[in-house]
Amino acid sequence: MQTLAIGTQAEHIVNTEYLDTKRRAYDETYANELARHLRLKYAGYKPTAIYVTDDNALLFARDHLSRVFADAPVFFSGVNDYGVMSSLDPARFTGVFERKEVGPNIEWLLQVDKEADDLIFIGDGSNTDQAIEGELRSELIPYRLRVTFVAEKRLDRALERLNKLPGKYLFLTTLGGMTDENGQVLPLRDVMKGLVLTGRIVISMEDAYIMEGVLGGSVTSGRKQGMNAARLLKTYLNGKPLVDLPPVLKSPNELIFDDRALQRYGIHLPGKLRSQALLLHPRPSFYAQNRSLILGMLVGLAAFLFLIVIGSIAILSRKNRELSHARNSAELANLRFNQLAEQSRTVHWEVDAEGMFTYVSPASYTVLGYQPVELVRKQRLYDLLQKDEHNVNKTVTHERIMRREPFQGLEKIIRTRNGNLIWTLTDGVPVLNDPGTFLGYRGSSTDITERKRMEETLRESEKRYRELSIVDDLTRLFNSRQFYVQLKIELDRSNRYELPLTLLVLDIDNFKAFNDAYGHVEGDHVLRRLGHVIKKCLRETDFAYRYGGEEFTILLPMTTGANGAVTAERIRTEFTKESFSPAPGQDVHLTMSIGVAQYKPQEDMKAFVHRVDQLMYQAKRNGKDRICSDFR
Repeated sequence: MQTLAIGTQAEHIVNTEYLDTKRRAYDETYANELARHLRLKYAGYKPTAIYVTDDNALLFARDHLSRVFADAPVFFSGVNDYGVMSSLDPARFTGVFERKEVGPNIEWLLQVDKEADDLIFIGDGSNTDQAIEGELRSELIPYRLRVTFVAEKRLDRALERLNKLPGKYLFLTTLGGMTDENGQVLPLRDVMKGLVLTGRIVISMEDAYIMEGVLGGSVTSGRKQGMNAARLLKTYLNGKPLVDLPPVLKSPNELIFDDRALQRYGIHLPGKLRSQALLLHPRPSFYAQNRSLILGMLVGLAAFLFLIVIGSIAILSRKNRELSHARNSAELANLRFNQLAEQSRTVHWEVDAEGMFTYVSPASYTVLGYQPVELVRKQRLYDLLQKDEHNVNKTVTHERIMRREPFQGLEKIIRTRNGNLIWTLTDGVPVLNDPGTFLGYRGSSTDITERKRMEETLRESEKRYRELSIVDDLTRLFNSRQFYVQLKIELDRSNRYELPLTLLVLDIDNFKAFNDAYGHVEGDHVLRRLGHVIKKCLRETDFAYRYGGEEFTILLPMTTGANGAVTAERIRTEFTKESFSPAPGQDVHLTMSIGVAQYKPQEDMKAFVHRVDQLMYQAKRNGKDRICSDFR
């Protein structure tokens, strides 16, 4: 809410609902009841936007909220399942993905303890915990460490298992659902206290778990995820279509350590690692610990310096002559620098603490069309931004200035004096005086317009290549290679979340005879029309493929076999209505045979496809123009 409030006077009215999957497992019954409750509670209410956080909340928004609030866009954060992106409508959904990365934690741990081994990962056994465990196992393969995963909902049983395991490092994955022996969900602080008391060094992978006794580590940042999601929402509210705001795929993680825990365990972070990390509860500085001694030494040093000043007065006149010569040399070097700067496509600049230009190099005229005098003390760093990016980038720039952080590689669109738009690459570092007071920033902005044009051309080429590699050119459906890629994704999702999945296999009846009678050109026309019929009959979350020749496959995620048969009948009926005129005076109607089956948990992929394929052939043997399934 703080991010939304920056730069706007509008009041945001927020309604909050809680998807309590800690006390109640998320399933179809729970989701339907909650959707019914919200539909009654918010009848006639039309929110500007919906914000959800975590995987189950996003699935609920996709499957139910998109119907309860039909026109409201959905923004999300804290989502671990990247695979869900393919089922989201980009015109309705965007947000920030979260990934608990074990790699950065292993890297810093091996820096401070090269003998680290026997690592334990603990989670609450929830669906999210299981998804995270699968990703962590893959990520840990290159490190060849001994690793044990403990997935336990009850804290007392988890502690009992930990007491029997070797190893001094305990990694936390997701623990929000842990309970006591009576099934009551425990406060997170009680869970952390119990784990710390095991005597192990506790390493967190989520910022919310860094409590007393927890060391910290490379953690997911709920604060940064929320800020990034809020920035996407602000950009949407400023008029940018949601389809032009792709999800943030790189999880905004950061290094956070509790300095008290570092001291407790005798861990010394290397200098570079320490400079990159945020330290909570930092130990007193050297000055604070030795203030009296330092002040006494400064008094003695002042007396000594007084004597030095007296002796230095005698040689000042000679130094003044040397300084005059050096000044002349510096002015000549500055003249040469300005001549080179005027020919460069890089503008060097300085701004004060409020972002106002205090110096601009002569190259500003070549790159921006402004003379330095037109910018200095008259415009701010973000005033030249393209109009539709101005408010967002103004906020981002203001936040960086307030944090006094260096920034590097910021790409921005700037409007020149003559109205042209150019891309610039901007770097900046904070400027401090001797006492450490923040004065502003010093940096440079380079015109990279030509490079961006080349990158855009390359992206368009790559996009077209990717499309050609997965789409059948005749029917505009996906091809068989993409079918097996998506099928693997959907099978994994079905097994992981226990969701139904149905497959259809379609084949045009007597198509070879049609081709032999009228030729392949007319046959291609039939296939093209069938592709159009299939698209018209499917949901946005369904996937259709030209499997080969006149055979097609359709994946129906989160669909039972019975509902899949309804979809199959709709396609069969619509296709029989299509009329083809392969020859003058002839009106031909074609039919199809369809096999339908629902995926069985843990069923082999090839066996699943073969089973549905055989049902399709059974439909042909039973007389064609019909649907055959293995359920009633």
